[in-house]
Amino acid sequence: MLEWLLILGAAAGLAAFSVLAVQRVLDRASEAPADPLVRLLDADIAAAFVATEGQSVFDDGQYDDATDSGFEQRCNDILAGSPDVVDSAVWVDPRGPDRLTGTDDTDDDDVAAACTVTPVAGLGG
Repeated sequence: MLEWLLILGAAAGLAAFSVLAVQRVLDRASEAPADPLVRLLDADIAAAFVATEGQSVFDDGQYDDATDSGFEQRCNDILAGSPDVVDSAVWVDPRGPDRLTGTDDTDDDDVAAACTVTPVAGLGG
């Protein structure tokens, strides 16, 4: 009877060890950095969200210099968060050239809000 308990205990120990070994392999695989092209796509999507939100605020007539500064910073944060795949991030103020002339015409959108990210050269291989 004792022999069977020892065999059963050894089998359970081997099963537990196997589970831990597989878990360790899976943990290492999940820690692998994402494909650079996928990270660039994520940056493009984040930029599109910033631009869409900026345009929406402009369309609601609640856009001013402080708001613009906030959206520009959010656009720049995309570059800061992905410097290995994004070379530059440029914010386009939806007020367009009117803000430069002092005729802030919020009734007519001169340009669409945009946050454009430029990939690092040679990223695709």
